[in-house]
Amino acid sequence: MKAHRKALEARVEKLSNEKTALDEVNNKLLDKVLEERQRTHEYRINWNSECCKQERKIRKQDMEIRELTRKLMEVEEHALGEAELSKKIKLSLKELQDNMVLKIIEAKMNMELRLMNI
Repeated sequence: MKAHRKALEARVEKLSNEKTALDEVNNKLLDKVLEERQRTHEYRINWNSECCKQERKIRKQDMEIRELTRKLMEVEEHALGEAELSKKIKLSLKELQDNMVLKIIEAKMNMELRLMNI
């Protein structure tokens, strides 16, 4: 009977040691999960901040395009009598619009790529 009891006590001790080891591993894993959550949260905050910066930049570029377009339209109106000047202004306006549109598209694509990477 004593041998059976000692065997059971040894088994209980072994299981207790295994439980302690598993608890330690579990705690380490929980710490890693919490660290990863914190880093993810900080990354999202930074990413959201970056997205806001990109959106403001796009809006600013859009406003610049509108202002430049308005100015070019005014110049174009004054140059109606001069055909050559009018053609150059229209080409410049078109090039400017194309360049700004390409920049906006590029910025939007970069934002979408960042969204996909999250």
